[in-house]
Amino acid sequence: MKLKDYWKKLDEKGREAFASRAGTTVLTIDRKYLNSINIPRRSKLTQLIEATNGAVSRDEMLNHFYPPAEQGAA
Repeated sequence: MKLKDYWKKLDEKGREAFASRAGTTVLTIDRKYLNSINIPRRSKLTQLIEATNGAVSRDEMLNHFYPPAEQGAA
């Protein structure tokens, strides 16, 4: 599941719990991480992945912050 899809499925309390498990805030996730404005350090990426309780895989999280190049792009 993509990070944005996971986030959309959470209600307010779920978002607060997720942010707490990830060691950050709802505001930081919403404004910085969901829009890929800031790429978290490796330790924060690990916390974000673990905080989803398996809903977002490591590869899906990495693809969120480092999208694969489109085929045929030069």
